[in-house]
Amino acid sequence: SYPNIGGIPWVFKNQQGMLDQWKNRFGLYVGQSKSEEDSLQKELEESSLLESTKSRLKKRLNAKTDQRGRVEKLMSPLFSGQPAKKEALEALQSKLPSGQTLMGYYSNFLRDWCWGNEENQLSLELIKEMLDPKTDLGMVLTLGAGACRLPYDIHQNLKPKLTLAVDINPFFFFAASKILRGKSLEFYEFPLSPKSLASSAVLQKCEAPAPVSEGFYQLFADGLNPPFKKQSFDTVISPW
Repeated sequence: SYPNIGGIPWVFKNQQGMLDQWKNRFGLYVGQSKSEEDSLQKELEESSLLESTKSRLKKRLNAKTDQRGRVEKLMSPLFSGQPAKKEALEALQSKLPSGQTLMGYYSNFLRDWCWGNEENQLSLELIKEMLDPKTDLGMVLTLGAGACRLPYDIHQNLKPKLTLAVDINPFFFFAASKILRGKSLEFYEFPLSPKSLASSAVLQKCEAPAPVSEGFYQLFADGLNPPFKKQSFDTVISPW
């Protein structure tokens, strides 16, 4: 009775309600992006701008527009069904946290798959230090897996019997689903303090060191209310 959204099982108490809440968050992202694009366009129309400023604004505007298109394409699996009526949304028992936005942890996604391996390797070493080298992780559950780099590294290096990554954010999971299976994705990084015109909007390639080994699965579910029988897993990891 539970649907697959983008090829990933969607297991929530209020399936359609959670889906429609994420559609709303996606709509909020699109609206905010278009508002930023409009603001950049208005700035470009100022006659007193330096040529260097015009170049920077044009680059940022083009990148913002292109980024929105890339996100829209990635998020398209959310829109395979019809949205719920407003009355149904208001009656939901489960609601997304107010601070949980589609792109709220975007820097974590870039850290996982395009900023190199140093920080990710340090995280893996912390896990290793907690374990006896002879430890058999068995069935591993990662709650709040995000873009899945930590469970990926654990799965590749510590060889558990099975890894299940759980999260609620569809941007992270749709992207991770492709990257884990050997595809590369390109998204922009917008540094807060760019040092040059070129670094004001940087198209980054996001990819895994290698495709994930067999036995790695993703599940859309609420980590605070996980839908599993007791004692289903041998090891539970919470990156947060």
